[in-house]
Amino acid sequence: MQMMEEMVKSVVEISEGGEAVDVGRIAFGTILNLLSNTFFSFDMIDQKSKRVEEIKEIIWRIMDLAGKPNVADYFPLLRSFDPQGIRREIKVCYDRLHSLLEDIIHARVQRRASGSARSGDFLDVLLDYSHEHGDDFSLRDIKLLLSALFIGGTDTTTTTLEWAMCKLLQPDLNVTCRASEALRNNRCRSDIKDRISLVFYAYKAVLKEEETLLTGPIRTVFLPERFLGSEIDFTGSIFCFIPFGAGRRMYPAQPLAERMSGDDVGYLLNRFHWKLPKGMTPEEMDMKDKLGIQLHKATPLIAVPFVIVDGE
Repeated sequence: MQMMEEMVKSVVEISEGGEAVDVGRIAFGTILNLLSNTFFSFDMIDQKSKRVEEIKEIIWRIMDLAGKPNVADYFPLLRSFDPQGIRREIKVCYDRLHSLLEDIIHARVQRRASGSARSGDFLDVLLDYSHEHGDDFSLRDIKLLLSALFIGGTDTTTTTLEWAMCKLLQPDLNVTCRASEALRNNRCRSDIKDRISLVFYAYKAVLKEEETLLTGPIRTVFLPERFLGSEIDFTGSIFCFIPFGAGRRMYPAQPLAERMSGDDVGYLLNRFHWKLPKGMTPEEMDMKDKLGIQLHKATPLIAVPFVIVDGE
């Protein structure tokens, strides 16, 4: 809740200045701080700082390079030459991310050595385990594990949220209108939990919908409301719909990912009206993607927020 309020505060400040918001950037900073509070018990970045963009670019670049076709994968003799420079470039990104995490880990180790009170967070758990098992789970292993968690946790959720907001700005998306109407008619509108849960319910329908292009006389439409009241879920039991996998190999952080992205969108929709900048119409929005492990939006989503006043 605190992280979401900080996100809203940042957007309000931008709104008061009449400026547009880079939705992906603000979402990334919020999700990064949510993870860092879980892992380290403090905010990793300030939303206003340039460090947000720096870390975002590092993580997104790692994902882009990891998904880039590499000729050395098909011709092993070329691996030592790294003809496309992919290995060299990804090493630079990883080194920068690892240095940030090393500073945090070593500061915690020193604090524990001085007898300071434990934080009781995920890093303390990992350090306890490392102390018990020695070389079987070293500080290097902790750094690598945290790197994987930050990359996987921030990139996927931010990308999903940005694409969802793009779709929510489309004029033919009735699910958002239904949620807004329900909010206006809700007697408990002053209760933020009620408002967030309602839009989160609608947003889950957006997450379940996907856009499909078919050739020929059949035309499909982006219609998330078809999932409202549906029993289809993300638990992996319905095999026609398994975005998080299924069975023993199912993505373990599915509830956290669903909640994080849902809460972010819930707050953004409940606190603000959103419009595209400079008179741009939804039809003019650039919806191109770029290749990578995650399908990132080729150009960032920029939108102008307007604070919702009670009674609107």
